[in-house]
Amino acid sequence: MKTSVTALCVCGLIGASILSLSPAELVAQRPQSREPFKIFDNLYYVGIDAVSAYLVTASDGLIMIDTTYADSADMVLENVRTLGFDPANIEYVFVSHGHGDHSAGAPRIKEVTGARVGMTREDWAMTGMPTDLVIADG
Repeated sequence: MKTSVTALCVCGLIGASILSLSPAELVAQRPQSREPFKIFDNLYYVGIDAVSAYLVTASDGLIMIDTTYADSADMVLENVRTLGFDPANIEYVFVSHGHGDHSAGAPRIKEVTGARVGMTREDWAMTGMPTDLVIADG
């Protein structure tokens, strides 16, 4: 569990530093695939060029953090396969916040994997998606 918590903390740091594009460039550009890679231990980058997504391996299956855009979710799933993992083993998807660049791929990821998707009640409301797991403090 300690490794998973450390992995989640590192995700924020990497997400803040992995982009080299300005906001205007991000809007003007269609999502492009990015080569996935191992960050450390059981944490992998599976996002695209402009938006981060992560895969955490655990003894009971895989956990995805963020899903990117709806039209790039299949790129994220392909990145999981490229690393040698089966997307069908993704048990949970946790979405950091409801903005479409982090949440809009969730329906496709759920469709392909059957994973449970979790985010806060406020973020579920923001996305307009059917609610699955509600994450709350406590």
